[in-house]
Amino acid sequence: MYKSPFRKDKIPSFNIYPSENGYDLFYKDFGHSSGDSIVFVSNLYSISYTEALQKIYNDLILTHPLTKLAA
Repeated sequence: MYKSPFRKDKIPSFNIYPSENGYDLFYKDFGHSSGDSIVFVSNLYSISYTEALQKIYNDLILTHPLTKLAA
């Protein structure tokens, strides 16, 4: 258990755990919300799901080796 990144926590109430298949990560904040990593980013930055996908893409600079990013 960890302290929540969404609010002040006196007692840790936030947990990260793998899916049953072991390929995905999920979170559960017992005083706020739960979901996958994209929902986590969406809630952390108060942005939409689509904006969270774009933020993850931009932050990680996910590019295909044959594709150039538009300037």
